[in-house]
Amino acid sequence: GTLPSGPQGVRWGFDTLGDNGAVSLYQLEWTPPNGPNGELPTTLRVGAWHHSDRDAWTTFATDPTNFSQNYGYWVSLDQMLWKEQYCAENDQGLGIFGQFGWAPGDRNEAYETILGGIVYKGWVEGRDEDLMGIGFTTLRFSPVFRDFTLVDSGDFLSTRETAVEAFYKLILSPYLSVQPDVQYISHPGGLYKDALLA
Repeated sequence: GTLPSGPQGVRWGFDTLGDNGAVSLYQLEWTPPNGPNGELPTTLRVGAWHHSDRDAWTTFATDPTNFSQNYGYWVSLDQMLWKEQYCAENDQGLGIFGQFGWAPGDRNEAYETILGGIVYKGWVEGRDEDLMGIGFTTLRFSPVFRDFTLVDSGDFLSTRETAVEAFYKLILSPYLSVQPDVQYISHPGGLYKDALLA
C-alpha cells in the first residue's frame, strides 16, 4: 500500500509489509443471457477498492485534517448489441461498454469518472479478428481540490478532463497485434492546453 510519495526503489520483497496499510479490491460480476437465444453476451460488474493506511489521506485545505482510510466504487457494463451471425461460435459484431467510478472528493483530486464507447469486431471483410472502436472518458476534479489549488497556487483548474479516442487493432497472429490509435484530450490535468496524440 505504499503511496507514490513513499519510498520507491529502495526496498526488496516484503520489508515494508504492513507499514503503509493495504490496498484491496472487490468485484461482483453478473453475466445474464441476452438476445434472441441468449447469444448476445452481457457483463455487469460492481466493485469497490479500499486503502487502509491511517495517516496518508488529508483534506485539501490550508489546515488539513487526516483521514483513516480511502475508498471508491465502480460499476461497468459490456453489452453485445448485434452479431453478424446469431450463433454462439461467432462473436463478430457490434458491442458497447461503459463505466462509472466514484471516490470521496475531500481526499482525492479526481472523484468521478465516466467512460463509454463502441467496438466492432470483424468490420473489414476477411479480417474477422480485427477490432475497431471509438471511446470517451471524462474525469471530474473534486470541487474541494479545485478550490484548494486556486488558493494554494493561483492556477485555475478546469472542472474536468475529457478524452476521445479512435483505434483499429490489427490481429496479425495469435501472438502479435498492431493498434494505431488517435486521442484528443481536452484540458489535460485540468491545467493544460488541449492535446492531440497519435
